[in-house]
Amino acid sequence: MCGRSVSTSANSPESSPTRSPSVSNSPAPGRFSRGAELVTGFVAGRASCAPCGRTWETGMPPDMICASCRGGATELLSGRELRIAEVHWAADSPGPSPRARPGNPSRGELMMCRTVDLRQAVLAKNAMAAGILRTELSARGTTVVNLLSSPGSGKTALLERELLLSRERGIRSAALTADLATENDATRLARSGVPVKQVLTDGLCHLEADMLAGHLHDWLPEGTRLLFVENVGNLVCPASYDLGESLRVVLASVTEGEDKPLKYPTSFGLAQLVLVTKSDLAGPAEFDEAAFRAHVERVNPGVDVVLTSVRTGEGAGVLVDRALAAAEGNPVHAPVMARAQA
Repeated sequence: MCGRSVSTSANSPESSPTRSPSVSNSPAPGRFSRGAELVTGFVAGRASCAPCGRTWETGMPPDMICASCRGGATELLSGRELRIAEVHWAADSPGPSPRARPGNPSRGELMMCRTVDLRQAVLAKNAMAAGILRTELSARGTTVVNLLSSPGSGKTALLERELLLSRERGIRSAALTADLATENDATRLARSGVPVKQVLTDGLCHLEADMLAGHLHDWLPEGTRLLFVENVGNLVCPASYDLGESLRVVLASVTEGEDKPLKYPTSFGLAQLVLVTKSDLAGPAEFDEAAFRAHVERVNPGVDVVLTSVRTGEGAGVLVDRALAAAEGNPVHAPVMARAQA
């Protein structure tokens, strides 16, 4: 059997088909897949500008800004789908013939040739669970905010301040924080006086929707208006998992460098709000704010970028205000990458 797959990714450069040695190794004699070979090819991501109609290859990191009109009304045409293009029998396949039945072609003839769109198949289970959770929490009047960042970004310190502000303003809030180990973050967040729950993932690098639902069951207090979920410190895996949130926020500190959005384009490209933390250290860190904003705009045109500092109070309340706006039904930013996945 010979398989051909076409894998397209906004993060993958275009190249000619390649063969996977690990797949082409022959299994034990008599196996159906003996002599099989996996051939893969990468298709570059392409985008289209709605105002002027220009199309272009997004490249890596992906560039979502039209070079002609500098417009941000971009549609991702390709680059996030996975397709199995063709599966067929090879004439010299050493494997057994297909099960004999009327109309079944013999070995060496074309057995099957079809295209299967798997664009959302990999995360379909999580997407379904996220949709159910979003509906259930919405019915309870609870809005979820998903917070993503690298370790050490200052996410916990900022969230502690925002929880304290929400309590002072009489907004019923709660927080769930996830880590590989220790309950340190939950202890810190509990100082705000709001309900807090620690989730230990035992090595899992991200939260998933059904996991979150299980931890909320019999814990989330009735009447909770805002639920802040502090995801595992990681800008890779968590980006792919919808948790039923109404607002996705990505944080990066000034000490991490202004090229962070280009290194993690999926996380920043799917953000509905970007917060820059530790702005009081921008000077000593020689943080280039203009460059950072330009890099965010490149992967996620139109998303708001807000500077914050727990030490100076800059940006205080922005997280609570944006969460309340989402809870009240005000439109949130719709990232190009998210529209492409829909």
